[in-house]
Amino acid sequence: MVPLMPIRGSDDVEMPAAGERAHRLRVCLTFDLDAVSLWTATFRSTSPSDLSRGEFGPAVAVPRILELLASRGLSATFFVPAITARQFSATIREIAAAGHEVAAHGDLHERVVKLTRVEELDVQRRSVETLSAIVGREPRGYRAPGWEISPHTIEILEELGFRYDSSQMGTDYRPYRARRGDRIDDADWSAGVESNVWEIPVSWELDDFPPFFIRPPAFLPARSIREVEEMWREEFDYAHAHAAGGVFTLTMHPQIIGRGPRLQMLERLVRYMSEHDKVDFATVADVADALDVSAG
Repeated sequence: MVPLMPIRGSDDVEMPAAGERAHRLRVCLTFDLDAVSLWTATFRSTSPSDLSRGEFGPAVAVPRILELLASRGLSATFFVPAITARQFSATIREIAAAGHEVAAHGDLHERVVKLTRVEELDVQRRSVETLSAIVGREPRGYRAPGWEISPHTIEILEELGFRYDSSQMGTDYRPYRARRGDRIDDADWSAGVESNVWEIPVSWELDDFPPFFIRPPAFLPARSIREVEEMWREEFDYAHAHAAGGVFTLTMHPQIIGRGPRLQMLERLVRYMSEHDKVDFATVADVADALDVSAG
């Protein structure tokens, strides 16, 4: 088996800014507002019980999240499937009006790995058209549903003018240039070339879905709130100590994180991170902008 090649320059990329700001850790609070599409597209369910869980996101959780962000004066990034924007357009406009970034998350929350290049390009175009019409500006970033990008995704994002993707895990806290044209088969793997699309890395360890999601018949025991809070704090502490100039990205889903005790956990975590020196909260688009300035 061919060993994985290091991502060129990934350990050396620092968030650019004048002087001391280059050595600050950027925290990105991101929310995947899947709403009903998680159930209809991903789980293929039409059960009113399931759909009500999706509706909880925009109807109950988003107002709570917006209130929390406003109380701390923070801006966040919401990754929104186009179908969610069509179904809950007033909520999406409210998010944008509050100064938060609205980024792309597919059309129907579809798995692009199952699509042809033509089909995937059509999905991304519909997503851009829908979000642009509702929000009033084009999305600048993308996150793949389930973080599953296809061999064509980065090339398509570059073609459509996206500035960043936030679906891959090639580093933990260091942004890097996403590659296009990787060659993959059963016997070999070789890296392609760097694109103009920034990759803002994510991780399952910093996602609320694995520890908190519960659905029959697989009633897996949810992790305790304190356990997840401790894990996220430890990840932040490491990033703060070892990744100056990097990005700490939390991925959350309103229908999951928006339950009262979990949102209180997020509030405690935000307060904890805010108490550290050399920490800034930013949208993912803000991070990409700073990277563009650095790349010059």
